[in-house]
Order: sequence, then C-alpha cells, then structure tokens
Amino acid sequence: MKFKNKTQEYIDLWQFKEYTSMRPGLSRIKRFLYKVGNPQNRFKSILISGTNGKGSTAHMLSEIISGAGYKTGLYTSPHLVDIEERIQINSRKIMKAKFIEYSRKYLPLAKKYSLTFYEFITAIAFIHFSKEKVDIAVLEIGLGGRFDAANVVKRPLLSIVTSIGYDHCEVLGKTIKDIAFEKAGIIKKGCPVISGAEHLVSRHLIEDISKKRKSQLFLANKDFSCKSISTNWRNGQQKIFYNGLKNKLTIVLSLLGKHQAKNCSLALAACELLNKSKFIIDRKAMLNSLSKVRILGRFNVLEKSIRGKLKTIILDGAHNINAIDNFTSNLSVSPWGGKKRTFIFSILKDKNYRSIIRKLHPFVKKVILAPVDSERRLSSEELFKLWEKYLRKDKIIKSESIYEAFKKAKNSKIIVVTGSLYLIGNVLKKMRWQ
Repeated sequence: MKFKNKTQEYIDLWQFKEYTSMRPGLSRIKRFLYKVGNPQNRFKSILISGTNGKGSTAHMLSEIISGAGYKTGLYTSPHLVDIEERIQINSRKIMKAKFIEYSRKYLPLAKKYSLTFYEFITAIAFIHFSKEKVDIAVLEIGLGGRFDAANVVKRPLLSIVTSIGYDHCEVLGKTIKDIAFEKAGIIKKGCPVISGAEHLVSRHLIEDISKKRKSQLFLANKDFSCKSISTNWRNGQQKIFYNGLKNKLTIVLSLLGKHQAKNCSLALAACELLNKSKFIIDRKAMLNSLSKVRILGRFNVLEKSIRGKLKTIILDGAHNINAIDNFTSNLSVSPWGGKKRTFIFSILKDKNYRSIIRKLHPFVKKVILAPVDSERRLSSEELFKLWEKYLRKDKIIKSESIYEAFKKAKNSKIIVVTGSLYLIGNVLKKMRWQ
C-alpha cells in the first residue's frame, strides 16, 4: 500500500506538468509499446483530432457503438476530476486500483524510455483496452495529431477531424494551415476520413491530404448535415435532424448548442461508415444512445443549493476562441441570456486570453477571479488588469479558493463558470458536483 501511495503521488506531480513538458515525436512511445507487445494493434480503433468538438464527438460515438452491443473503449483528455475518466469501457471508468496496478508495473519502463505524462497515460489506455479485449476503441487525440501518442495506431477503421481553429499555437503553428496540417496527421493511407472543418484553408488542406493518401473523404454540410429543431434548455436536451450519408433521423441529444448538433453529425456519419465494416450500428442504437450522453463542462445547467439558497449554475469549459464563440452563442439564446450575469472565471496563460475576455465581457456584470490547480494559470493580478479595461474595479473580485469565489457570488441567483476546463474540474471536485 505504501508503494501504491507513492506511485499515485508521483503520477499526480507528473500530471501537474502535463502540457509544460511536451516533446514532439513518436519514437519514445513506439519503443515502449514494442516492449510491451504493441497492445494498440490488438483492437480496432477510430482516431479523432481537431481543435474543438473532438471530446464531445468521441463520447457520442462511443455511446452509440456500445449501445449497439460492442465492447467499446474510450480514451479522452484532459480529465475534469479523476484521471480515470480518461480511460473508459462502455462508459465506465477504469477502476482506480487497476490504474494504480498498471502505473506501478509500467512506470520503470516509462522512465527508461523517457515518456511524457501524456504518452504514459496513452500507453496505459492501450494496455487496458488490449487486456480487456475491447471490440473497438475511440481515441481522442490530445493535441495536434501528427505527433500525438495516440497516432501510433497504424490503420484505424476511420479518422475524424473536427473543427479547426487557433489553439496551442506555440506548438502547432501560428496559421490555420499549419494547425490543420498537424491535425490532419491522423489521416492514414486508404482509411476513410470524416471532417467537420469549416475554414476554407483547413478544408482544402484536408481534401488535398486525403486525395494524396487515397483516403475517401466525407465533409460535414456537404455529404451529411445535422440541424437543431428545438431545445429544452432546463432539461439539457435538444431535438436534432440528421440528414446523413444514407440515413435520415430525428434524434434527442443530451448536449446543448448548434455546435453539438454538428459534432453529433460527425459521430453519426462515422457509424454509417462502420456499417461497411464488420461493425453493424443499427438505427435503434443511433436513436436511443444519444439521449444518454452526459459530458461535464459543456454548457451544463445545474440547480444547486448554496448556503441555503437555490442557485442556477452554468458550467462551460470554454478555453479558446471557437469555444467561447460557441458558449456565448448558447448563452445568448438560452433562458439565462439577455442580462449580464455574475461570472467565476479563470484561464491559462498559454491561451488567447485577451481575445477571450474581449468576447466575454458584454455578458458579464461582475467577475470573480478564481485560482485553478495548474502551473499554467494566469495570475489573479494579471487577470484583474485585463478585466479593468471592461469593468469597474469594484466589479472585479479576487478570490483565494473555489469556495470563496462562490461565497462572494452569494447574492447572484445565476452564476456562470467558464474560461478553463481546469476551473470546471476544480469546481466539480471541490464543490462535489458530479
């Protein structure tokens, strides 16, 4: 037990530096995986890259496939509360004891080959899916695509590239073309590709790469589409119409926003393509599974009692320009739009925080600056100066903890929490909302 605790402590400290210790390249994880028998080659896979929407698309696709009766692995990042969220089979997280067992067993080898934290967790996912004999695994690319650890999969059943925008520019490049090139790195020779890229530059690049690699390409809003028909905001559901490659379906989706309808179309198009392989995804699975999808940090509306007073809490981990645009679009047409609200806000220093705050401020009456558990966080002092451009000083409030932030929002009936997935995770964990 003592060693187990040390292993967990080491993993926690390692995770703290997850995005500050990145080193592009696949050679390290390839050597590691070769030593453990190349578990990534023992099950079928689907790869999903993109700037926004890849996590939602991955969850939806996993839910549908498991609903069709297949043992389905799901690998995503980052997690919000527990690291075990990243590795799931049929929507169930890997057991903590099993995660510790793998960590303890493979950590010495990971150190030998100098794996990064993300590479190690990716390798554990492959090992777990292999040992549990999943039929198929849906693998979300963490960052980029070309050099992402999950991209060691040689021949996926298909690849999905969601929307592409500006994020992680210090790693992926300063232009949409550069970023799209990295994301398109998951396109494999002869493997079908689905893309939700909207920017003409990114679409053309994906078309060119698909053509060169002889990979059949299916484009959102051209080969298939999805639109929102109606929304029940308080129940967190919308009715959507999918005009697919062959199917036409009206579906209830438990995710809010037009962008989620588009993400849903990518997942449904993937299911239609899977029907050309040995996987048969019937209409019933498509119709019934999406009402069960629940993803925290994507415009979740919670009714919670805080200090004896009922509050409406809106949680959205919008952390880049595209995500903020989607969030503000949702908020504007929701029952909680139309008035400026109290926000609890935090953001990481490697994000485009100036533009994000500029887009967000028209919706903000008062902002409470909360800390997050990341060395990448932008300090409250720096945030205060940025918000001063848009709000009076008495409307910008610093807090030392999540608890204090909510205490200082006690007079607000509606509280919006956004700016970072890390902030959402901290709120869920420390306020015990799940």
